[in-house]
Amino acid sequence: MKKIKIASYNLFAIPFYSPNAKARLATVENKIREGNWDLIGLQEDYYWGRHLRWRDERYQVIKHKHKGLFGTGNTQLSRFPIIESNFEGFSHQGTNITDRLSGKGLGELHFKFEGEDFIFFNTHLLPPAKRETTRDRLTQLNQILERLKKIPTGTHIIMTGDFNMTPNHEEFKFYQEMTGLHAAKYEGSTFCESNSFNSRTLGAIDHIWVSKDLEITGSTIHKLKHFDSDASDHFLVEAEIVLK
Repeated sequence: MKKIKIASYNLFAIPFYSPNAKARLATVENKIREGNWDLIGLQEDYYWGRHLRWRDERYQVIKHKHKGLFGTGNTQLSRFPIIESNFEGFSHQGTNITDRLSGKGLGELHFKFEGEDFIFFNTHLLPPAKRETTRDRLTQLNQILERLKKIPTGTHIIMTGDFNMTPNHEEFKFYQEMTGLHAAKYEGSTFCESNSFNSRTLGAIDHIWVSKDLEITGSTIHKLKHFDSDASDHFLVEAEIVLK
């Protein structure tokens, strides 16, 4: 039975804000070439032009354009021929200026595998910082739920992203119950030890979700390094799936 290998990675590549971003992206590029993934969802990929070097014979690349000072930061790579792509920006982007300029939302690609219809989503939710942010996060989750309701019966769903919530969060349980999706399980945090936010997380905040008609057969956290430092403030997460 053929497997689909999936990766999700928050690049922490924000112009004028992220340290050493261009050099770190070269490390990520090499890892992508070595990883042999079929689908890759990238978040905080705000450096235009870098993704063009990923256009080789293996991947089609969609770097979603929408609003935001630097774009959406949402990039999807597929080894399957893309039938259709779309991006829906979140109606609520948060309260601080950085969030409001980020242009986050829900990217999607449509493709076929083994004659079956698939939709591959990629997203990035607000962090759970304060009451106002939580309200906007719930609005973002509800916007995703509304999109999922419109998917034709029999279509397989894959969703990658930085969800900024661990399996212990009530929002995670709510999302799982409302969508019917299930997530790959990871041991430990997916936020790097070098980042101060890590002390406030007790598990994975980056996730790969799939519909119940897909079986998750493996999951891994990859701790990418750029020389002696982390290649991002997140780790790359991987999952393998098969059709049931």
